[in-house]
Amino acid sequence: MTQPSPPTAPPPLRIAYLLADGGVPFFDSRKGASIHARAMARAFADEGCEVTVFALRAGNGLARHFDLREIKRSTLTRWFHERVMNPLGRRARGRPAGRAAGRANLAAAWGVLLWQADFLRQTLASLHRGPPDLLYARHAWLAFPYYRLQARFNVPLLVEVNALQTIERRARGQLALARLTGSIERRTLERAALLLPVTAELRRQILGLGIEREKVVVTPNGVDLEAFRPGPPAEPSPNGDFVVGCASSFKPYHGHEVLFEAARRLEPLIPGLKLRLIGGGPEGRRLRGLAETLGIAPRVEFTGAVDHERVPELLRGCDVGVTPYVGDQNLYGCPMKLVEYMALKLPIVSAAWGDIPNTLRHGETALLHAPGDAEALAAALLEIHRDRAAARRRAETAYAEVQERSWRATARGILDQMNARRAQVTAG
Repeated sequence: MTQPSPPTAPPPLRIAYLLADGGVPFFDSRKGASIHARAMARAFADEGCEVTVFALRAGNGLARHFDLREIKRSTLTRWFHERVMNPLGRRARGRPAGRAAGRANLAAAWGVLLWQADFLRQTLASLHRGPPDLLYARHAWLAFPYYRLQARFNVPLLVEVNALQTIERRARGQLALARLTGSIERRTLERAALLLPVTAELRRQILGLGIEREKVVVTPNGVDLEAFRPGPPAEPSPNGDFVVGCASSFKPYHGHEVLFEAARRLEPLIPGLKLRLIGGGPEGRRLRGLAETLGIAPRVEFTGAVDHERVPELLRGCDVGVTPYVGDQNLYGCPMKLVEYMALKLPIVSAAWGDIPNTLRHGETALLHAPGDAEALAAALLEIHRDRAAARRRAETAYAEVQERSWRATARGILDQMNARRAQVTAG
């Protein structure tokens, strides 16, 4: 009697990961968006998918030592260098004003459209040799290739949304071809089978455009739990140091001035106070001058921009992690550093800013304060300094919760959402 053949395993899901954003090089060890992109590609592969990455720019931060086999041995990664842009579209020192800014924005927009045309042509040429089962895209300015590729291959398009381009670029004074930007953005959102905003505020903005509610699912940033694993329990420093860590890209809304003012207030109360500012960015030089002006420069360590793989080590040497955000810029953002602090079991003090209260709870997983309130920030830091046991309990609670926020869990959740959405559409 012939034995039945064992069931054949289904072939792996073939995902084309689309990164048509000239500001996000795939190989970059310092830019948060690039780290996010690589983490998601790897996570889908860890879930058994065959991932092919198509990125507009390669970058060179990791090109020499990033092992593509970490994603999947058969993965083919492609990227397409941008065309040379009109000189008016290149970033100038300082921000041009008036008509000059308008011309620069317009030149940049036309340059981006050329990039997108190249991206579409070469991605199509490659995918014709092996059509995907699924398109996963990071939302980008003027990225018309996303819905064109969806129409060509008639497969689900999933779009990760970190900002709506019409809103973000207008707020930054960088919007050009506004009607075309809005048209491409709306068509992308409408053609997507699933939209994955990283915060509830972004979901609200998307729904405000009349997009179908059921397909918009909040999907926050994840964390590499292996890289950001906690060190041994922190003990008070024998020399009395109390190190406050802040990882950032030094943007105006990151609130370093509030942290500096809090540090000035704490000097007589915590003699060993030190600030460790991890990262680099446009505010770096000004903040060095401000530290001198406030007389706290000896207490401030500027690490400069560092590779992401060094961030866990630098944070493990801190007693607390802070995010003192201020203002109304980028309120829809999802700070990756928060989940990294949580994964390291680092006590957290944060402004109750933007989406942060959806991640942290005051008194349970962190101490929260009103944005811009230096006195409240100082009081929270002093509380952690004086009651380390309570700070550790909050950190333990945050650590337990972040175990559900790994990049792989994020990828698995997205695939589950896609399958549920497909079943819902089929049943309807």
